[in-house]
Amino acid sequence: MGDEPQTRPSDQAFGDPTRRTYLAAERTVLSWWRTAFATVGVALAVGRLLPAIAHLSRGPFVALGVGWGALACAFIVCGSLRQRRGEQAMETGGYLRLNPAVATAFTVYMLALTIATIIISLWAT
Repeated sequence: MGDEPQTRPSDQAFGDPTRRTYLAAERTVLSWWRTAFATVGVALAVGRLLPAIAHLSRGPFVALGVGWGALACAFIVCGSLRQRRGEQAMETGGYLRLNPAVATAFTVYMLALTIATIIISLWAT
């Protein structure tokens, strides 16, 4: 009981592994876009809702909202470019990884925007 070896279906049962790779690439671009749509929500909340609800000066919050909106656009563009480059890599039998410079740029930008949002939100109250 419970000592039987587990059998694993072969790749033939699932078809060509390339198909799974393309589907994984599709999920990846959709996650970039999903993140972009969530960031649009943050942009609207920071740029429009927060100053209206808290009766604060709109200027700094609109600027932050634009910054968050630019981040959303970057997610859409980078996700789409990565999808295209990934398909090219798969067609040539290559491999695509996220450029560390891109990851670093996103990290620094998001960290700066988050800190600025926190500081301005606390400073404006």
